[in-house]
Amino acid sequence: MGFTKLKRRYKNLNRFRQIVNILIKYGFDYFVKQLGLTNLISKGGKILKLKPSKIAQLPLPIKVRFALEELGPTFVKLGQILSTRPDLIPPDYIEELQKLQDKVPPFAYDQVEQIIKRELGADISKIFKSFEQKAFAAASLGQVHQAILEDGDKAVVKVQRPDIEKTIETDLDILFHIARLTEKHIPASVL
Repeated sequence: MGFTKLKRRYKNLNRFRQIVNILIKYGFDYFVKQLGLTNLISKGGKILKLKPSKIAQLPLPIKVRFALEELGPTFVKLGQILSTRPDLIPPDYIEELQKLQDKVPPFAYDQVEQIIKRELGADISKIFKSFEQKAFAAASLGQVHQAILEDGDKAVVKVQRPDIEKTIETDLDILFHIARLTEKHIPASVL
């Protein structure tokens, strides 16, 4: 196995562990167990348990939304897509998942500066006459800032989330693996 492939697999494993831990945090440990993923987060053969929290008291649709938000852009986008499918998802879940359409938190301005410098080869102050630090809109894949160009024209600048392509690629690999495990371990999931 080449170094690049090994490095990618290791990154996937770390992200996989992160995903499993978030699922457990929001009460989906039964799903983790059914898929046989407890080895990713077990210690001494026992699955790690989080102390009971306020999360346990939340309705399931809210837990699903919170988990998707914490899992990040790929999962938020999945939730957004599912929110448009009342033929597949019950109404109370649709209602919660629709909140993912307009309530995605923005990322930090210092990251915006770094991304613009890397992508455009210059500092924001060299490219724009002014640039609003606060995003006026944020979505699962990026956010939007108002700016004024050096010639005085108004502009809207869309900035992709940091490392979004790598994140999506890794998450899609993991989702594909989870889908295969679901088919294997949860027969009722196969249509």
